Amino acid sequence: MRFVFFAVLLFSLSFASFGQSEILMEKAWVISCYDSNCRIDFDGILVVNGSSQNVLLITTEPEMDLNIDENGEIHVVYNGTLDNEEIELKASALVEIDYNTNIMKDPVLSEKYINSTELTEWDEDIAEEAEELAVRSSMLETIRNVVAWVHKNIIYDVSYFGKSRDAQTVYMEKRGVCVEYSHITIAMLNYLGIETRYVNGYVEVKEDVQAHAWVEAYIPDYGWLPLDPTFSQVGILDSSHLIVSYGLDQRTDYDKIISNKESAALMRLPTNVTIISMEEDAKNLSMEITFNNQTYLASMNIRNERNDYVYGFYSFYPPVGYGDIETDLLLLSPNELRVRNYRFDPVIFAEGFVYTLPVRASVNDVEASKTIIISKSRIEAEERTCPLAVILLLAVIKFAYKK
Repeated sequence: MRFVFFAVLLFSLSFASFGQSEILMEKAWVISCYDSNCRIDFDGILVVNGSSQNVLLITTEPEMDLNIDENGEIHVVYNGTLDNEEIELKASALVEIDYNTNIMKDPVLSEKYINSTELTEWDEDIAEEAEELAVRSSMLETIRNVVAWVHKNIIYDVSYFGKSRDAQTVYMEKRGVCVEYSHITIAMLNYLGIETRYVNGYVEVKEDVQAHAWVEAYIPDYGWLPLDPTFSQVGILDSSHLIVSYGLDQRTDYDKIISNKESAALMRLPTNVTIISMEEDAKNLSMEITFNNQTYLASMNIRNERNDYVYGFYSFYPPVGYGDIETDLLLLSPNELRVRNYRFDPVIFAEGFVYTLPVRASVNDVEASKTIIISKSRIEAEERTCPLAVILLLAVIKFAYKK
């Protein structure tokens, strides 16, 4: 290893921007009943209207009623009668998304336990791990530690799609997808007395929008804080995160029909999600890279210019061949300057060569880059040895003169 720092595995998914976005979601259901006078009462989950996303427009076909619960979850409702037939119901929502935070206080952890479901129940091993990650004086730092641990230690394995493993199995196998990441995160936080809710939604992955799951944690005197252990993001999530519904785990929120006939059936068609626009937004974070030619030390200077706490997904990209990409989840205090130092080993640079080394780092939508020039010329080396050579030559001449 030519570069002196600890590296963590960079998650293979690509990240979107962290500014405002507009997303169009189109959902459809087919209800069938092959009996006469079949009474249908349908309740379908559509989208959430909340602090991070604002529903601009909803259209339905045929016209359906809308129900909004206390969490801002919007459902479409259809009541009708079928006679040996089927009907297709359509609904679309245009949503504006912008994740931001305004956390002014960092509460201490409480001593209470949160009741869990079968999928999010902790055991002794999970409890012991959670205790290791807990910072009793800081709920925000504890959340950072749990999310970072899950992101780093659970291997993303696409073969787990559709398996919906419980938290204890996830901890034992150390593998899963977003559902498993969310279940074990909920188990750890609930054990530590932090209330959570499971989030169903969508996110952009490598220019493709896919179904996704993440978590929200309740912060006293603030509200619900989003956190995505799959992407190692907290608070300011990338703006492709579209919230559809909330639950206690992966199994607790779903579309429903009630009918007077047993032959009535509900089928949900594939959902179309289109990202119309997406912007970048530094959200009052800044970064500068400096390099000390004497100590060979590169410094990433990350500044939180906000008057509140903020989380950021940090990435450091060393020159090719000088180490691995490093990623981390940062919690920055109000107006904090955080410095991450990386030292180049001077032994690896040969004399007489000039090294041009590009260095780059980012936090959310903030990015900085710098080209570092390192030179150890032979001329400088010869100049450093010249005084000794002169002394030896003079000594020889003096000795010869005496003889």
